[in-house]
Amino acid sequence: ACTLAGTSTLKDASDKLKNQFQYTCLTAGENGAYVSFNGSASHVPAFATEVLDLNGAGDICAAGFLSSILKGRSVEDSGRFG
Repeated sequence: ACTLAGTSTLKDASDKLKNQFQYTCLTAGENGAYVSFNGSASHVPAFATEVLDLNGAGDICAAGFLSSILKGRSVEDSGRFG
């Protein structure tokens, strides 16, 4: 995301990309995710958990986020669901 946006931080990337895409969900690992819809952005904190395996974590996050959006939930709720 930082490379695409030409920024050095994920927060800055989120701020820039929120105006270029209808939806964004930028994962930040233990720092949660930055989500946006139609130019309005939010930070969603991560849940405290024991990490066992990171394989597929981004795919699962994307699937949860998109599934929730398609069910009509808010972008913030969808970010938490992802």
